[in-house]
Amino acid sequence: MNEFTLYFVEEIDKTIVYDFNGIRSIASNYKKILNRVCEKELITLKGRIEVIAKIVNRSNNVPLYINDRLLFFKIRAINNIWINYFNILEYQNKNGKTIVIFKNGETLLINKKMKYFKEIIKTVKKITFYAQK
Repeated sequence: MNEFTLYFVEEIDKTIVYDFNGIRSIASNYKKILNRVCEKELITLKGRIEVIAKIVNRSNNVPLYINDRLLFFKIRAINNIWINYFNILEYQNKNGKTIVIFKNGETLLINKKMKYFKEIIKTVKKITFYAQK
């Protein structure tokens, strides 16, 4: 995963990554992938989650700030979706669901109300403000 990642989907035995160049399947658990990405930033996935959990005062569904190009937050679903906040252009309500529009024009329809999505964005912004200090 890199700054071109829009989002990825957790599956049992693989991770499906959606980025500016299309879709690819990685035959690895998403936690292993994220840990490798975090280690490039000189910290483990577990360490990163612990720090962020303190910042946002949460113990579950903690967004994952990796660097100034990667900040993933989870949308709970049958197969959880992790969206890269930094590649979102805008989001809109669509018949009680939320549509996410990415910087490259791709869209993602989420089966969650706008209120749910805005609460997550509020938490994510708290992390970005903290990281800019």
